[in-house]
Amino acid sequence: MEPLLTPRFTLTRLAEHDWPFFLQLRQDAGIMRYMSEIAPAEAIRAQFEHRLQPWVPGAAHPLDFIIRAHGDDTPLGHIGLRHGEQGPDVAEVGYTVAVAAQGRGVAGEALRALCEFAFRHTPIQLLKAVIVAENSASGRVLEKNGFRRTAVIKESYPLHGRVYDDWVYQLAREG
Repeated sequence: MEPLLTPRFTLTRLAEHDWPFFLQLRQDAGIMRYMSEIAPAEAIRAQFEHRLQPWVPGAAHPLDFIIRAHGDDTPLGHIGLRHGEQGPDVAEVGYTVAVAAQGRGVAGEALRALCEFAFRHTPIQLLKAVIVAENSASGRVLEKNGFRRTAVIKESYPLHGRVYDDWVYQLAREG
């Protein structure tokens, strides 16, 4: 699969050499505070390997990319989509950005490219994102990219000894 290009970033398919960065993201307490508990390295490795499989629209495993600035091999973040139980025309998006790269528009620009790819090159008709309600920064990224909050799921996500509301966002293919 060809990389996805934005004005500032190159999104390349997740590859074996991205393992140290993927592990670093998944073990960073600041990044994981709105995602999940930090899993043991073996469990993170299993998630990583699942994501390395070849992808076709409708696949049960995610399509993942690593975000890098043009001409720089330093990974800045991770973004991807996966189909759920709703069939090949619906996918959920997710992203993480390294702490050092946060606040610079990395997630938003990468999300725009991922949405354009999904709607132009796959049968996906609807993209969704589910975030912990207190993750307002992620909510702003989604809204700036045209996603609209469509539901609040009360007390649905146990995390770090608390139970959080989830916000559900959606973006439909135009036309």
